[in-house]
Amino acid sequence: MTKTLHPTLARQLRKFGMSRKDMPTSVDTWNSLLDRISSAYRQSDEDRYTLERSLDISSKEMSELYESLRRSSEGLLAKEKDKLQTIVSNLGDGLCVTSEDGTISFLNNAASKMLERAPDDVIGRQFTSFVIDGCKAHGMNQVALSDLRQKKEGEAKIIGGTKGLIPIHYTITPLRSTTFDLVIGSVIIFRDISQQKKVEIALKEARDNAIEASQLKSDFLANMSHEIRTPLNVVLGSAELLSYSDLTEEQLEDVETIQESIQQLKEIIDEVLDFSKIEAGKIFIDNKAFSLETLTQNLLTQAQKLSKNKGLEIKMDFNQEVPNVLVGDSLRIRQVALNLLSNAIKFTPTGGTVGLSIDFEASENEEIKLIVAVTDTGLGIEPDKLEIIFDKFSQADNSVTREFGGTGLGLAICSGLVRLMNGEIWVNSVVGEGSVFSFSIPLTVAHDEIADKIVKNKKQVNKDSNLKSLRILLAEDNVGNQQTVTRLLEMYGHSVVIANNGQEAIDTLIALHNDNNFDVVLMDLHMPKLGGLDAAEHIRASESNFAEIPIIALTAHAIKGVKDECLSRGMNGYVSKPIDYNYLFELLSEVTNSRV
Repeated sequence: MTKTLHPTLARQLRKFGMSRKDMPTSVDTWNSLLDRISSAYRQSDEDRYTLERSLDISSKEMSELYESLRRSSEGLLAKEKDKLQTIVSNLGDGLCVTSEDGTISFLNNAASKMLERAPDDVIGRQFTSFVIDGCKAHGMNQVALSDLRQKKEGEAKIIGGTKGLIPIHYTITPLRSTTFDLVIGSVIIFRDISQQKKVEIALKEARDNAIEASQLKSDFLANMSHEIRTPLNVVLGSAELLSYSDLTEEQLEDVETIQESIQQLKEIIDEVLDFSKIEAGKIFIDNKAFSLETLTQNLLTQAQKLSKNKGLEIKMDFNQEVPNVLVGDSLRIRQVALNLLSNAIKFTPTGGTVGLSIDFEASENEEIKLIVAVTDTGLGIEPDKLEIIFDKFSQADNSVTREFGGTGLGLAICSGLVRLMNGEIWVNSVVGEGSVFSFSIPLTVAHDEIADKIVKNKKQVNKDSNLKSLRILLAEDNVGNQQTVTRLLEMYGHSVVIANNGQEAIDTLIALHNDNNFDVVLMDLHMPKLGGLDAAEHIRASESNFAEIPIIALTAHAIKGVKDECLSRGMNGYVSKPIDYNYLFELLSEVTNSRV
C-alpha cells in the first residue's frame, strides 16, 4: 500500500505540475525539485530552531519571574508576620493560642505578664490549669475547650503569681482547619478587669450608702413628723375647743390665728415629707374612680376659704362636657390643683382675680386628657425664671420668700406628682399681669356601673351628714390628745371611753362586750405594750361579737405606706394628726352607717 506523501513534499510537486506517479522530464526539473524539497526542509529546521529558542527564553523568563514573585511574596509575608507579631506582642490584652486539647502553644507579652510566668513556663501547659476551680463551670474547662464550636465569652479568675487571683473577661474563638471543617485549636483573649471590679464595688457601695442615707433621711423626717404632729394635734384641738368658748371678738381672732398658723405648719411638714418621698421614689399613684364634680367643688370651696381675707374674685370655668366619673388618683390631682390655687391666691394682691379652669381633650379607648389651669392677676414671673420655677427650693425671687413665706418646694412637688401620673405641667406668665399654671393628666372614663356607684355613694354621704350620737372607744397614750379629742367628740354629743394602749383597748372590749357595745374604735398606732396595728389584728381575729367593730387609725405618721398597712391589717379608715375633725366626722358617718 502506497503511503500518503508529506504535505510539504506534495506541495512542492504540485508547483512543478507533478504527482507521485509522474517521473521528472529532465535533469533540470529534477534538480529544481530537489532544491525545493531541500529548501522546505531547511525552512522547517529554522522554524523548529526558532520555536525551541523561544521556548528556552520563555522558560527562563518564567523561572526568573517565579523566583522574583517568590522572593517578593516571602518578603511581604515576613513583613506582615513581623507586623502581626509586633501587634500581638504589644497587645494590651492577654492572648494565648491552644491546641485542640487546650494545650498552650503561644502566648503574648501581656499574657505572660498577667500570669507572671515566662513563656517557656507556660507553653505546653493546659490553659485551664491557670483558672480557679470556681470558674471552670462557666465554659473554661478542658472539655469545653476541646468541644468548642463557636465563639464564647465570660468572666473568670486566673492565678496570677504575686497578684493572687485576677478577675478577667475572656473571649475564646475556635481555630478551624482550612481544608476540613474541624476545630484544631482556639485563641483565648483575656483582659484584666481588676480596676473595673473595684469601680463596680465602689459604685455599689456608693449606691448602698446613698440608699441608706436616703432611708435615714426618710426615717428621720417621718419620725420628726410624728413628734411634731402629736403636740400639734393637742394645740389644734385645744384651739378648736377655745373657739367654742365664751370669747371676746379679739380672743376669737387670736384663736383663729393659732389655727391658721398650725395649719400652715402642718402644710410645711406635709410638703417636706412629700418632697422627700418623691425624691426617694416612695410615692405611689392610687388610681380609683372619683367624681370630678365633687373634686372641683371641693377645690372651689377651699379657694374661697383661702381668699376670704383678701377680697379676691374666684372665677370658675368648667367644661360641662367633661365626663364626671373618672379613674385616677383624685387625692394627688387635688393636691396639685390646690397647691397652684394657694400660690395664685398668695401672690395676687387684694382685689385681684384667681381663676380655675377644668377642660379636657378626648382620646381613644375611653381615655381623656384632663386639663386644669389656674390663672391669677398677680406679680407675674420673669422670663428667665420660668425654666427653673419647678425646681426644688426655687422661687421667682428671694424676696418672695421673705414677703410671702413658703419652702420653695410646692411647685417641685406639683411637678413630681404630675410626672408620676404621666402628665405634663407648664406655666405662661407676663410680669405685672399675672400667670397661668396648667397641668394635664391622662385619665380613664369610668364604666357606667362604677359611675352610678360613685354618684350613689355621694348622695348617701350627703344624706347621712348629720352624724348620730356614737359610743366611741379611744385608744391613745398621749394625755393631751386624750383630753382634746375626748372633749371635742363629747361636744358633738358622742360618749368616749379611753384606753391607754392597744391591750387595754382589747380588754375594754372584752369586759364590755355584753354591755353597751361600742360603735367604733379610734386607734392610735404607736402605744406602749401593744400598738394599734397589732391590736386591730387581735380584734379582727377574735370570735367575740366585737370582731367586726369599725376601727379608724389616728396617727402622726402621715405617709401612704402606713395608711395601706392600716387597711391591710383590718382597719376601716385612717386619719392623720393634726386631726381634721370635719373629715373625721365624715369618716365616722361612713364606717358606722355601712354597718347598719
